[in-house]
Formats: sequence, structure tokens, C-alpha cells
Amino acid sequence: MTWFMEFNIIEHDFYLLGIQFSIIHVKFTIAKMKILMRKLNSP
Repeated sequence: MTWFMEFNIIEHDFYLLGIQFSIIHVKFTIAKMKILMRKLNSP
């Protein structure tokens, strides 16, 4: 196993982490929007 292959695997792990973080960020943003809409709708 060459250092280049190891580097590729590490890069791949970071790529997957990035995807997971962006999904969490989107869900968090949607949740915040829902809370804001509820506050605006309530008198």
C-alpha cells in the first residue's frame, strides 16, 4: 500500500464527513425556519 493510496483514503473520509456535515446543516436550517414560521404565525 503506497502513501498515495493512503492519502486517497484519508481524502475520501473527509469527503464523506463533509457530506454528513452539510446534511446536518440543511436539517438544522430547516428546523430553524420552521420555528421562525411558527413564531410569525402565532399572534
